[in-house]
Parts: sequence; structure tokens; C-alpha cells
Amino acid sequence: MASTDREQYYFELDTIVEDAKEKIIQEGKYPPKAFVEGKIGSIETELPEIPEAYEDKLAYMAALGQLMAESGSIGELLQVFVVSGGSLWKTEKAIHLEFSETTCTEAKPVLIVSGVQLEERKKNLIIFEVLKGSEKQVVGFLDLLLETDIGIPLETPLEDGFIAGFHGAVT
Repeated sequence: MASTDREQYYFELDTIVEDAKEKIIQEGKYPPKAFVEGKIGSIETELPEIPEAYEDKLAYMAALGQLMAESGSIGELLQVFVVSGGSLWKTEKAIHLEFSETTCTEAKPVLIVSGVQLEERKKNLIIFEVLKGSEKQVVGFLDLLLETDIGIPLETPLEDGFIAGFHGAVT
């Protein structure tokens, strides 16, 4: 398992991304999943029944963080990632990003990877459009944030909710 003396974690962002892409190519979808790593253990778990409402998602992740902290199997939290297939679409007033398919005809299928590495004080957000061919097979991925210069602090609310729940249970 990871320790502060190591330069490598059990879960690596590049590996998580490549594995998620491969699953989408093979199965056409990627259910929401969390990758949690601490000093004494790591857990990869699907996130069944993730709520639709934003506030409910935050409460869900905080409760998950609390449960994992209370289990004692993680130890000091080092990093957490959330990965999911989903949908992205624009309206006149906002850009919408959901962890599920939508009935909106303008929606693009996407792969969302976000995470927090606590020791490095680093946040990650990667969103790929899932490109499909004429027969709906996956033909590639387009990094939607590659050309974007994000001049504002990166928000990772699901991971932040998880971390708050985790630390709330530990203290």
C-alpha cells in the first residue's frame, strides 16, 4: 500500500483513465465508481444508486467517506477519485454534467474522471467526449478540457464531500 515515503500510489490517475476508456470501448458505459486510498489500505467500489440532486450527491459521498473512515481499513486518507460515464449538454443558462444518460437530444456521452490527492494538495478533472461511429460503437475519446485554461480554482465537490465525511468520522 502507499506510504508517504513512496513516490507511487496503488491507484494511478493514468491507469484509472485508461481502464475506464477500455471499459467504455468494450461495454459502452462506465457505472459510477470510487477509488479510495489511504496509508494502510485502498478500496475500489461501485457507487450504486447515486442520487440525482446535487445536495443528495454530496450527502451520499459524505456518508460513504464516514463509513470508510469508521471501517478503519483505509487509515490516513491519501487520495480519492470518482469515475463515471455520463452526459454533457448546454442550455441557454448553463452547462449540465450528469452521471447518467439523459433524454436531452443535445447531450453528448462523456467519461468523467475527478479526484483529489491530499498530500500533493492536487485536484484533477478530466472530461472526455465519447465519440461514436455510425453504428453507435465507440471510436475514440476527445478531451474536452485539453484546450481550456481554467483560471479559477478547480472544484471537485463529490470528493470534497467524501473527504469531509471521512475526516468528520476520524476526528
